[in-house]
Amino acid sequence: MALRRLVLPALVFFTGACVLMVEVVSVRMLAPYFGNTIYSLSSILSVTLLALSLGYYFGGKLSDRFPRWNLFFGIIAAAGIAVGLMRAVSHPLLFALSQTTSATSGPLVASLLLFLVPAVFLGMLSPFAIKLEYAMEPKQGVGSVAGLMFFWSTVGSIAGSLLAGFVLIPRLEIQTILLAVAGLLLLLGCTGILLTGRITRSGLMLAVFTLPLAVLALLPFRKNLPPEILLETEGMYQTIRVVDGEMRGKPAHLLFQDRNFSSATFNESDDLVFEYAPYYRLGMEFRKAPLKRALFIGAGAFSMPRDLLLRDPDAEVDVVDIEPGLFDIAVRYFRLQPSDQLRFAIQDGRFFLRKSEQSYDLIFSDVYQDFLAIPSHIATREFFALGREKLSNDGMFIANVIGSLKDSDHSFLFSEMRTFRESFPVSRFFAVHSRTSATLQNTIFLGCNDEESCIDPCSETFRAHSERFFRELCGKEIDPIAFALERYPFLTDEYAPVEYLAARSILAQ
Repeated sequence: MALRRLVLPALVFFTGACVLMVEVVSVRMLAPYFGNTIYSLSSILSVTLLALSLGYYFGGKLSDRFPRWNLFFGIIAAAGIAVGLMRAVSHPLLFALSQTTSATSGPLVASLLLFLVPAVFLGMLSPFAIKLEYAMEPKQGVGSVAGLMFFWSTVGSIAGSLLAGFVLIPRLEIQTILLAVAGLLLLLGCTGILLTGRITRSGLMLAVFTLPLAVLALLPFRKNLPPEILLETEGMYQTIRVVDGEMRGKPAHLLFQDRNFSSATFNESDDLVFEYAPYYRLGMEFRKAPLKRALFIGAGAFSMPRDLLLRDPDAEVDVVDIEPGLFDIAVRYFRLQPSDQLRFAIQDGRFFLRKSEQSYDLIFSDVYQDFLAIPSHIATREFFALGREKLSNDGMFIANVIGSLKDSDHSFLFSEMRTFRESFPVSRFFAVHSRTSATLQNTIFLGCNDEESCIDPCSETFRAHSERFFRELCGKEIDPIAFALERYPFLTDEYAPVEYLAARSILAQ
């Protein structure tokens, strides 16, 4: 009898865990197609809550009419089939939606099409379990039974969330996790049906009808990668791909993090690939004293830290990124040489900076993986003030920011400029492509502690430099006064609507 009382709490614990595992994994599924944005997260949370609401309602209605164990287990089996089918159709569906919808509406449409049905089935189980438990133990009272079931369902959800984030995603592919969830739900449901219900003609016909769906849901999934994709793996936070391609007519290895083309190196040259990358050299070329220590927030393929150590092997370089596997990938595919002078910290950049007891001659921030996936805590006045605090007296803070110089009422770039100038009164801004262009482009923010330690790109030193990059820098400088920055809000930890401003900037293009 005691064992029987544990059956329903154990079942709702397990199915509650499945809800959150599917939800957490869903965020990762959308990221390669729509970016790891607030729109994706909000869409998945909203659809999950909608689905659970519908599941609670219809599960309660159904349990009142048919309070049968075999139907309860049938819903579990149906949830397994739905999760499996979601897994089977996810890639073609998400690819099609990424081509036909925007980065703001696409996640919501995708969430509705992929996650609504599985979550509805899983949501139906808690009210159904309450009905079955109350029928067995009416002396407990319906309130006590409901509290017990929702307690174990919620505890299961907590366990599923932690299991997905801390154990499964760091170790397994997304498809493997979903296949395991689908298989366990289907196995549990079918076993329960066999143990609790007699086989009727209608039940047999239903089983025959759903058998092909069950087979499709559990079919092994394998993507045939084209030969140019050297690596595709699930990182802790992103899907990472290394592609053998070409840049500026030269063979190169390209690094993609989710849908963002984040870094690259030439196969046969040590030249930097991206136009914005050489701007880090402003923090080392014109110093009165040699650069002792530099910090790069955002690793990518380690192209800039690698370049710095090739130019100055005595410098100490710290690199911080939340994605653990990037260092090994850079060594394997991007010709990074491990060195005692190079240290890699797997942390959030702002957290690392706050905890660091070092002062840096150069801090280079490059963490905006996608224009709609801007970490808001790396875009605020408090972050820039922290960066200035960690600079040496003659140090330089440089940030790569994506934005548009188009004059509009809502501009992330101009809000960010105003915010940066609040922390760095001595600051300069450069349009990497063109200061007359209104399209989205890389923009370099440069801040110094004082005028004496900063640069003058229009000076004779720059104009007579042997490298073309430095000679042309004066023509890239942006005059922030010309844009009336006082019209745009400061970005602070309390108010940083960066996704909204970024989306409005895209719409204004």
